[in-house]
Amino acid sequence: MTRKTRANPVESRFVGWRGSLVALLAGATLVLAFAPFAVWPAGILAPAILLALIFGRSPGRAFRLGWWFGLGQFGLGVSWVYESFT
Repeated sequence: MTRKTRANPVESRFVGWRGSLVALLAGATLVLAFAPFAVWPAGILAPAILLALIFGRSPGRAFRLGWWFGLGQFGLGVSWVYESFT
């Protein structure tokens, strides 16, 4: 007999480009945890979303989701460089 396992509900909903988009948006949300916004719950929520997305994924897919997360975080978070020079 084969044993049925329950699928990860996050994994089944966010496959393909949807997972990449959610990872990008979660990374962009992480920017809100830093100054000048200081919305501290975003610092807990955004990495938790990333962990839920990569749980049970292949290493290659987890890397790609992490890359999208980092792109969202550093893409929007780099604005402090501009602010520091003005």
